[in-house]
Amino acid sequence: MSEIFPDFQHWKDWADIFISHGGLWVYFMVAGAMFIEYVFPIFPGDVAIFAAGFLSGAGDVSLIIVLAAAYAGSALGLTVVFLVGRRYGRRILKSGKIWFLNDKLLNRTEMWYKKYGKSILVVSKFLPGIRFALVFFAGIAEMPFKKAFILVSISCLIWNSMVILMAHYLQQNLQKVYRILSTYTNVVFIIVIVIIILWIARYYLKRRLVDEGPGSNGGNFS
Repeated sequence: MSEIFPDFQHWKDWADIFISHGGLWVYFMVAGAMFIEYVFPIFPGDVAIFAAGFLSGAGDVSLIIVLAAAYAGSALGLTVVFLVGRRYGRRILKSGKIWFLNDKLLNRTEMWYKKYGKSILVVSKFLPGIRFALVFFAGIAEMPFKKAFILVSISCLIWNSMVILMAHYLQQNLQKVYRILSTYTNVVFIIVIVIIILWIARYYLKRRLVDEGPGSNGGNFS
């Protein structure tokens, strides 16, 4: 199994170690993984809760407590990211130290969240790689914390439950379930990267067209 699912096996090995010291440590592992996933986006939190769900299916730990621990970790993580975005996000944007974070992006972000805020946050957990950014920008856009927390919590509850329950009830089809989950994550991640690249290319193209306008040397062919 370790050759087929190296990431899963890694987390299952850790979970087995935690179980040897008492099942309580598995719940801390689950909560910690979900928290770290929000503050450190590339962390493989989904694989960790998948492993815990698998163990719950074998009766090693409680399914209900695994679900509760996953939600608790996600709730804490999204709260930290949202509040950091609200307190420091605008300062980061206005500093100009990150070239694509500017006032124009801030205005667009506020517009997007006014129009599509509910939809964006409800699906945020289903978008690996940018979960952090969606919650962070919700804080920058100064959405009401209670509203943002409820919407992202709904997303976390649905996603976490789906991953954990798949592992719990479909142990006999573990390969198939894991491949579906891995394929989904990889496809969405690639799509997000392509969108970002296209957005950056569009930004540079528009900037170049402005620079080469009628008033510039590049636009003077006489």
